[in-house]
Amino acid sequence: MTCPDAQSGAFAGLEPRLYARAMYHRAVVRQTAVMILVSAWLFPAGAEGQRIQRIPVSLIQEVMPGADRFADPTRDPPVISAFEVLPDGAENLLGYVFLTSDLPPEQYG
Repeated sequence: MTCPDAQSGAFAGLEPRLYARAMYHRAVVRQTAVMILVSAWLFPAGAEGQRIQRIPVSLIQEVMPGADRFADPTRDPPVISAFEVLPDGAENLLGYVFLTSDLPPEQYG
């Protein structure tokens, strides 16, 4: 006896029990593929942005030589606040240090 629903295609001529098993496996494969695609969309690999945390302090001091203190990276995109310590102990914000690949490196020579 063949399954009446499977008149043509890959499952034509299968017994109802085998047809049901094939449909079950097909649904599992389809659900797995959908879950993989949704996971890839929700958690894209390598989308961490600029890694300003890896910049050595010496390079940050070279970029902002007048700063006495640098804050931890904050915001999005990540920036490091540079502060000057005044004689009375107060801090004055000098500017922000950030990492970008939009500008080419300067050439000396």
